[in-house]
Amino acid sequence: MNRKLIAALSGACLIAQFFLLDSCLIAKEESLPSKMSQEEYATALRVQDKIHGLIRQASSSEEKGDYQSALEYYLRAYEINKCGGLIAVCRGGLADNYEALGKYNEALDNVRWFLAKLKPTNNPTLDRTYFQMKAAEVHLLKKIEEQKKTSESVAKTYPQVMSADHERQKRFLESMQTKGVATSFKEAALLELDDKFAEARAVYEKLLPQKETITQEMGLANWVMLYPAIQRTSELTGDEAREKEALVWIRNNMTGANGPYHEYLSNLFPAVQDHLKERLKKFNLD
Repeated sequence: MNRKLIAALSGACLIAQFFLLDSCLIAKEESLPSKMSQEEYATALRVQDKIHGLIRQASSSEEKGDYQSALEYYLRAYEINKCGGLIAVCRGGLADNYEALGKYNEALDNVRWFLAKLKPTNNPTLDRTYFQMKAAEVHLLKKIEEQKKTSESVAKTYPQVMSADHERQKRFLESMQTKGVATSFKEAALLELDDKFAEARAVYEKLLPQKETITQEMGLANWVMLYPAIQRTSELTGDEAREKEALVWIRNNMTGANGPYHEYLSNLFPAVQDHLKERLKKFNLD
């Protein structure tokens, strides 16, 4: 799918179609009065301004590559009367940012929202958008299948995180009394057990600059293990760029016999070490 589904909505005909369709449906279902009072009109403008503001913040976050924040802004905008007359813009933004975060099922739901409203016509503008959305649907279905296969593969490769007995591990982790940075490690592990890999990686990334604190409170090995954790969660979310960065660090610092942290390689199961070698080879980084 091309980035920015919103771009597919630039045609005036399509925007008008959404506005008219949703306005008619809402008016029919909720029996809205045909005229507004001045006070109601002023209130509607304030609501619309708030939606516009949230969408601008979402766009700004997207430009910075902060897709989690962008997603949250779009969700907040959508919560306001389903984003008002800008529902198509919100839905497009949700689809883009869910995909960027590796949440392909959620992205697909938003793409299919468009497909439920768009039908092939003799209008070139509308037909072009319809087929763009159909292509996006195929793309996301492929991503979902790839993610499923990857998760199954990683489940075998990382038994300490992805074992079959998730509930037992979860209860054990939740029973642990932690403080300081150990609490963040615990939080990330619980997120992984709940298959919230993007959120788990965000925690690992925040821990990465805290080398000195982690070393003091938990030992250097735990800081070193952040890189395999980031590689793992990046692989699971389909973020190849970040995975490659983590793999390069692992290659330079752990897998090589002369790496400064080679001694900690043995902390990884043999199957995990083999998997890292396969990933390095896949990206021609070995």
